[in-house]
Amino acid sequence: MATTTPALGGQTLAEPAADGGYKEELFYRGASVLMADGSIKIDLVQSTAKLEFTLKWTGITTAQRTTIETAFATIKTSFSSNNFTAPTGTQYTVTRHPSQDTLDWDSTMIAGNTLRWGTSMKLREV
Repeated sequence: MATTTPALGGQTLAEPAADGGYKEELFYRGASVLMADGSIKIDLVQSTAKLEFTLKWTGITTAQRTTIETAFATIKTSFSSNNFTAPTGTQYTVTRHPSQDTLDWDSTMIAGNTLRWGTSMKLREV
């Protein structure tokens, strides 16, 4: 399957890392409770499954880092329809994942005293 360059909030993102750089998780919104008799009660907000996405980058340039930060800022408090194009080519409406308030950057020094960067971003389908 051919991949598409991901985009978020109108920003074209760097290609995710080749190994484990893109992940989709299917989930249902709601709660499960284990009852005293051993049964499980499930209360769903909606019966339609949603996706969570994780994008991971390694060895990107400072300019690519800036683009990712700009894209992350576009969804920090709100979102627009079809604001994320996944590497699969499918468009989704997403917000940042509630567990991710920040982008945590790791650096690597390469030849010529140049920094390369790495981070991951978690998104949640609306």
